[in-house]
Amino acid sequence: ADVLGRTAAWLRKHPEDTSVRTAFLGFAERKGTPEQVVEAFARTAAWLGKNPEDTSVRTAFLGFVKRHGMPDHVQLALQETRSWLEGHDVDEALLAAYLKLLRTSGRQDQVKEALQLTEGWLLEHPSSSGVRWAYAALAHSRGSSKEKASALSIAQTATADEGTAEAQDFAWVGTLHLDLREYAEARKAYESAIDEFKYYGMGHRGKGLALEGLGRLDDAETELKEGLRCAKHQGRPTMAHLNSLGWFYLRRERPAEAESVFREATEARRKEGQAADVFNWWGLGEALMRQGRYQEAADALRSALDVAPSWLGQPASTDIPGLISECERLAGLG
Repeated sequence: ADVLGRTAAWLRKHPEDTSVRTAFLGFAERKGTPEQVVEAFARTAAWLGKNPEDTSVRTAFLGFVKRHGMPDHVQLALQETRSWLEGHDVDEALLAAYLKLLRTSGRQDQVKEALQLTEGWLLEHPSSSGVRWAYAALAHSRGSSKEKASALSIAQTATADEGTAEAQDFAWVGTLHLDLREYAEARKAYESAIDEFKYYGMGHRGKGLALEGLGRLDDAETELKEGLRCAKHQGRPTMAHLNSLGWFYLRRERPAEAESVFREATEARRKEGQAADVFNWWGLGEALMRQGRYQEAADALRSALDVAPSWLGQPASTDIPGLISECERLAGLG
């Protein structure tokens, strides 16, 4: 806390030092009290208002807002960044941060506009991997089928030259093929990702999901577990792997195994410092419900709604409330 106070005082005397200001923002996030986090937010927003040409602090600020901002703060940051991008040459890191914030917190009209504008920019700047991956992630999470197909075309362009393509490029091709239920193509793309890096956990995870779509269930389970093993071995986040394995078990009517995996995912989320995940709680609720533990299931499903993003669409937005009502009805019968 004393370090933060001294640094804030130093920055008041040296407002032009962007490297210290960016480090201060990160340190406040990691070590500061809630009050100091709010103060760092306010100080940085005020500084950006006086220094509109900056990009490095602005980019760090978007990540800070993504993790800590209230809805009105998020919207203000999105609107200001949109205006900045419109009036300046594109800064790649800032554009990528903007797309990431839109993915978690943007309105659907903002998402649609950003996808359209970024597609056009990437056609002229195809070598920008950071923007390309953030664009693919946004299309994957929030885009329509048509927008996913457009993102797939951009991603495929990046893999045309195998000498420069990276594992993550092939993985995004696979992910977007999965979104479009093109399982054979998805499998091929994920295998290319694994060829680039044998221990690429997300590549194995994606290949497992593609194999499940192709009906090769034993091979699918093997790949999903291999992806989890790779992530653990490399110290990478595991929640996405565990959630995928848990839902695989649910689709295979193995609810006890699914429960175990979803509980491991919940613990992994806490240890890894990740945000609570609607699909983790939803999966746990379904696993408990299928084992006849209706009150526990209802509690887990309520937790899913508590952490659900405002843009959550169907089927989750309708299925989860319906499952809670059914659990309460069945618990009453017991």
